[in-house]
Amino acid sequence: IEFSLQKKFTDGFVGTASYTYSESKRRDAAGSAEYFFEFDRPHILNLIGGMELGNNWQLGVKFQYASGNPYTPVVGVAQQNNTYYVVDGDYNSTRFPSYHKLDVRLDKKFVFGSWTLTAYLDLWNVYNRENILDYSYKVDSSGIITETPRYDFGILPIVGLSAQF
Repeated sequence: IEFSLQKKFTDGFVGTASYTYSESKRRDAAGSAEYFFEFDRPHILNLIGGMELGNNWQLGVKFQYASGNPYTPVVGVAQQNNTYYVVDGDYNSTRFPSYHKLDVRLDKKFVFGSWTLTAYLDLWNVYNRENILDYSYKVDSSGIITETPRYDFGILPIVGLSAQF
């Protein structure tokens, strides 16, 4: 299910808001258990806005929120032949924390007769949210598990040029 609102570009402003609710489940074979697919994200919210600042400058913002993807948790440790191994829980039975970030973009357009050059600065994840993408697990020689999160980008500046002709 998806809901979307859009403000057309008027008076130097444009905006979009959308919300999606969905479930994605799988069953590998007849009679096998159903589970959440790895890319299942029940809630997704996007808010996008842009405005002209005058003199060929534009400012844009984008906020994204999504529920965490499912993953298979580690529930313990087993030992075999003097080596420790992690023991997985039920497949995709736990979710990563929710994901959210705010991106900001500033554009400056230069018009040269029949072509246009646009310089831009993007700042992704402005408030430096530590969005967890995955966990890795290591078991030491005494059977102690260490869980290490793998994060999405922190604040990421992107500078670029775009030409239209």
